Order: sequence, then structure tokens, then C-alpha cells
Amino acid sequence: MATAVVAEASRLREGAQAEDNAKRVLTLVTELDMALGRLARLAETARALRERGVPMDLGRLDEGREAFARKTATGLPSPQLFPPAKAKVEEAAKQVTQALEQAWALWTQTRMTELPVQRLVMLDFESQRSERESVSTLKTLQRKRLPSTGDVAQFAVLHKGLFSELERLPDPHPDLQDLLQRLGNRVPLDQISDTDIALLRRYHLDDQIELRRTGV
Repeated sequence: MATAVVAEASRLREGAQAEDNAKRVLTLVTELDMALGRLARLAETARALRERGVPMDLGRLDEGREAFARKTATGLPSPQLFPPAKAKVEEAAKQVTQALEQAWALWTQTRMTELPVQRLVMLDFESQRSERESVSTLKTLQRKRLPSTGDVAQFAVLHKGLFSELERLPDPHPDLQDLLQRLGNRVPLDQISDTDIALLRRYHLDDQIELRRTGV
């Protein structure tokens, strides 16, 4: 009888240890899965940039996952396998993040420089308002340090539409460009002529000019 009790106690103990091990493995699997999910999202964004002609070296993103899969193909993996696998995934995510940040900053800056925004004044009032909102959205996206796949797509679509709209327009009259440059600084009213005001109204820019009294 004593032998049977000892055997049953041993069986229960082994069962409890197996259950604890399974719970631990489940927790480690969840952590690894989250790390893999983040890496997958980063890789998807990097591929979205690469599809738009941005050089992106993604390396062997699946190397750690493939090695882990081979070691766990026979059944429940040992908890010791998870830390190195997670470390490889996190290191890959770090490298992709750095590459993404640099590529995004360079690509968006290049695209923004291409836009002949000085031609916005050649549009009618409503079109100006719409396209200036597009420029504002592009600048907001550009300021993001790490973009998402949606950010890449939105920037590309907005840029393409805005560039197509501005490309067909002529540059504004040199007098208007000169006036807008002067108005970029504080200018006394006595240095603004009726011709200048008429020019602003002609291109629907008069509502963008504010008058302020100084020395009061």
C-alpha cells in the first residue's frame, strides 16, 4: 500500500510540474508572439517604402523564427529556447526600426522638396484651401519619426495628387513672389501699395494677411 501511495504522489508531482512548465511556456509563447507581431508590422512598412522605390535592406528577418520552428517541431518546446529566440527578434526589430526612421525622413524630405508649392496661389480660392490642407497633412506625416504602413500609403497618395495638380500650373508672377517674400517679415503698411493689395486680392490671398497696430 505504501508503495502505491508513493507512486501516486510521484505521478501527481510530475503532473503538477508538467502543468507549471506548460503555463510557463504559454507565457513565453505570448511574449515571443508579441515581439514577432511588432517585427512583422515593421517589415510590412519597410516593404511599403521599398515598393515606392526606397532602398530598404531587410536582411534575414525570418532567420530567428525559422531556427526556432525547427527546434520546436517535435513538440512542446523547452522554456530555455525562448529567451534567445526573443532576443533575435527584438534585435531584428531594432535594426528595421533604425532603417525605417532614416529612410522615411530622407524620402519624405525629398518628396516635399519636389512640390512647387509656390504655384498654390495660381489655384482658385476653394482649390487653394483644399490643397493647402493636403500640404499640412503631408508635413504632419513627415514629422512622424516611425511611420506605419498606412502613413506611407497616405503620404504617397496625397503627394501624387498634389504634385499632379501643381505640375500643370505656371509659376506665379514675379511681383507676387516678391510681395509674398516681403510679407514673410514685418512690413509697415505704408510700404504696401494699392497695387500690392490688388495683387493679393487677385490671387485670393487677401484673407491670409493680418494687420496689427504696434507701439500701443
